[in-house]
Amino acid sequence: MKKITRIFCGILFSVSVLLNGLPITLNAENTEELYYESYAADENGNIYEIQPVLLDRVQNVDTEEYSVSYLYEFSFPDQLVNIQLPSGESVNSSSSDTGYDSHGQLRVVLTIFYLTSGNGYLLTKVTGNWTFFDTGTSITDKELCFGCVGSSYSSMQQRRTVTPGTPFTYSTGFTEYVNNEAGSALGAVISFTLYNGSTWDFVLRNNLFANGADIGGRGF
Repeated sequence: MKKITRIFCGILFSVSVLLNGLPITLNAENTEELYYESYAADENGNIYEIQPVLLDRVQNVDTEEYSVSYLYEFSFPDQLVNIQLPSGESVNSSSSDTGYDSHGQLRVVLTIFYLTSGNGYLLTKVTGNWTFFDTGTSITDKELCFGCVGSSYSSMQQRRTVTPGTPFTYSTGFTEYVNNEAGSALGAVISFTLYNGSTWDFVLRNNLFANGADIGGRGF
């Protein structure tokens, strides 16, 4: 069975008792919840849930556009991280108590921009970037999905999938507002595979709302 560990702000803890940083077993209930969450999966099938940190929530009074920005930070288990210092020197950093690097090896920022009109919402733009601290790390199979999906047929087509670089900015081109109701979703999800000696798959979501509709992105 797959296992899940929760990571908040780069610090490891679990939803129940966690012994020696071991993931806990997924059950039917939290497997369904994870579909709307952000997580990493290692090559052994263990799932590590990542709790995003709200960086900014802004309203532009000139354009009446809103934005919501989240930070996703992940520290890899039982690995030393080579951190580059401003002087060009480097230092290996890890936690001797937990086996997790307290600085975080991977950081991703994902921001969505949207307009409102009455009860309707329109996704207008998605931006983001990622940073990793180990020069031996590579990222492949990058995929950014974003959508503004409602109950009408035309709004169901408001999904896009692109291959992002870093940093990235994409205007959506969507035109139809959707309500925050059953069968609707507005947001973005970035997926990628990271190799740092081991293989990790990441799925990171920034949803304003997700009410059963699918905007794309990988499963686990």
